[in-house]
Amino acid sequence: MKTAQFSTNIPDLTLRLLTVGLFLMLGTIVSAYGQGDSLATATPISIGSSVSGAIDFGGNLDYFSVQISSSGTFTAYTTGSTDTFGDLFNSGGSTVAYNDDDPYPNFRISALVSAGTYYVRVRHYSTGGTGNYTLYTEFTSSGGGGSGGGGSGDDHGNTTGTASVVSANSSVSGTIDYNGDIDFFQLQLSSSGTLSVSTSGYTDTYGYLWDSGGSTLIYNDDNPFPNFAFTISLNPGTYYVKVRHYSTGTGAYTLSTSFSGSGGGGGGGPASLNESLDNTGLSWSTSGNGSWYGQTGTYYSGGDAAQSPWLNHNQYTTLETTVTGPGALSFYWRVSSESCCDPVRFYIDGMQQNQISGETGWTYQSYNLASGSHSLRWTYSTDGSILTGSNAGWVDNVQFTPSAAPPPPPSTMSDLIWRHRNAGLNAVWFMNGVNRTESQPILPDIVADLDWEIVGAGDFNSDGQSDLVWQHRTLGFIGIWFMDGRAMSSTALANPSQASDLGWRIVGVADFNIDGHPDLLWQHDTSGQVAIWHMDGVNLASATLTTPSTPSPQNWKLMGAGDFNSDGYPDFLWEHPTWGNVAIWYMNDALYTGMAYTSPYSYVSDINWKAAGLGDFNQDGHIDIAWQHDLYGMISAWLMNNYLIISFPSFNPSTPDNVDWKLQAVGEIQPSPVDSDSDLMPDAWETLYFGTLNQAGYGDYDGDGVNNLQEYRTENDPTAPNLTLKISRPRNGTNIP
Repeated sequence: MKTAQFSTNIPDLTLRLLTVGLFLMLGTIVSAYGQGDSLATATPISIGSSVSGAIDFGGNLDYFSVQISSSGTFTAYTTGSTDTFGDLFNSGGSTVAYNDDDPYPNFRISALVSAGTYYVRVRHYSTGGTGNYTLYTEFTSSGGGGSGGGGSGDDHGNTTGTASVVSANSSVSGTIDYNGDIDFFQLQLSSSGTLSVSTSGYTDTYGYLWDSGGSTLIYNDDNPFPNFAFTISLNPGTYYVKVRHYSTGTGAYTLSTSFSGSGGGGGGGPASLNESLDNTGLSWSTSGNGSWYGQTGTYYSGGDAAQSPWLNHNQYTTLETTVTGPGALSFYWRVSSESCCDPVRFYIDGMQQNQISGETGWTYQSYNLASGSHSLRWTYSTDGSILTGSNAGWVDNVQFTPSAAPPPPPSTMSDLIWRHRNAGLNAVWFMNGVNRTESQPILPDIVADLDWEIVGAGDFNSDGQSDLVWQHRTLGFIGIWFMDGRAMSSTALANPSQASDLGWRIVGVADFNIDGHPDLLWQHDTSGQVAIWHMDGVNLASATLTTPSTPSPQNWKLMGAGDFNSDGYPDFLWEHPTWGNVAIWYMNDALYTGMAYTSPYSYVSDINWKAAGLGDFNQDGHIDIAWQHDLYGMISAWLMNNYLIISFPSFNPSTPDNVDWKLQAVGEIQPSPVDSDSDLMPDAWETLYFGTLNQAGYGDYDGDGVNNLQEYRTENDPTAPNLTLKISRPRNGTNIP
């Protein structure tokens, strides 16, 4: 997985689709540069050369063959803006090495090889990605020197066999003498401990740590620029530091190593978990592929902190304790890892609250805990791709302060608002996180005209409750139900009651100009343009096109609005109807300020999944996404932290009782009783028409043969005789659902 990359535009992939279509029409798929697509058809390349290539379509593979005449170090790397992934195979097709993002978006493979035939395979990191690249090859024989030229004056060996021996606490001068020069250093560690390696100087160095078998344990670049630095926990043994130039340059540097053994020394000795976490009142446990430990090299306060052990691919390690609430929890944490895929996650009672990855500084976290026992767990885990940075997470200064009473719960939770496609029924699922607590009809529970859709929820009359916004699909009318809990108390048409062009559709409700009034977000069906109606209650205050006003390409669909990056302004959520990509536009009112693809999943694998609403389901202060499958009705959530997908649980239940229920919006509906006399007619409605709650549902106040409850359910005025039941169809722009 990769961290979402930022761009000023959503990429235009039209040319890609046209290219693939042309290849399919020709009946065969070939590279624009003529590269082979298998070992048997691999394109021959020579050592020290470069060749242009192209990933022409999703899933395209380019193979290159190279003949190596002696033992030594073979290097292959790409340049360009395409996100490439490289593999090195031997003559039998077995993997020798692979690499990605060294540096992003290119790869760099460097491996010890013997004489023979080898194959380099180049692909796009994403199965649907395309683009051009340039492949370079270099080779340094075991005897020194290399294709880059000049090995005679080299100061350090180019292989592990000729590595310069250095002590674990030392500094040594080095020089990248020529293009492609690699310097190796050997270290012997007699005990377990923590090793730190760094360079200093003005040369742009890139560093690796290998084990005795030549496998990369960790690597780093620009920490800080132009030098590298990494820290790693190691067992006794032989290790190699490999130093190269970031690109094709040369220059001098100083390599420094520092080692703190498990017995202490070097200023980085061990500390107990209680000491390192600044909390002696809690009992700590650690498990997984290695144990968290106290250390004094990296900390926020108190001179020490807990650190996760070094992990290999697809491993995890946990730090855990238990507290009894109610009370306030706080801690600091940081991480140095692969930014997309190797996170530290924090859980309360098994539910993930947040995660961090990449290179972060110390960050403060705080949570209010209710009464009862609560498990607290920090987990660092790795995936199957690269290991980078220090490959570790840290936790420090964990504080829990009991309180006399539980903190007040949020006033509302994000609830799911439903409409039946065929029967016109309306309902709400009251939620506790992603779990349904109860299902109730929205009153009135039938709007028989199926062209009316619920397009959003917001507090339009400033009474602290979510009101429902409706739009008529064919006539364009905009209606608002003012809600008292789950019951409509009164209705109003927006002013104006429709857009002048009926191709405009409301796609979201949010307060874009932060004036305390919810606004309407629009997108045009044909042009793709986006506009905002800034509202004052139900009245339009101003209308504006966003800047930019159209996505590129224009068939991106706007799915809703919410404040993903917590800057106070609602942002736009986009989904591509053909490719399934998911992206966020960061906004300042109507002004675009930047974008991100969701990560680690930047698209939905099945385009029948549609974003159906935005809300904060786990009450962590971050906007989450509710999804529904168009064909089968399943519902799921992406729990988010900005553009990062923290987890993706199914709602419980995971489907409505039949597939014709359509999830139309997410709102905060008050579940408190609104029918105090239990006659199925909401108090607000009875008071509006009768002035009291004394009328029974089976009574017929206006004597027209339709009882009061039927009048309510069919949206008639119970005080005016009308033997024809309304079916919620607009007439002359005066009727709303």
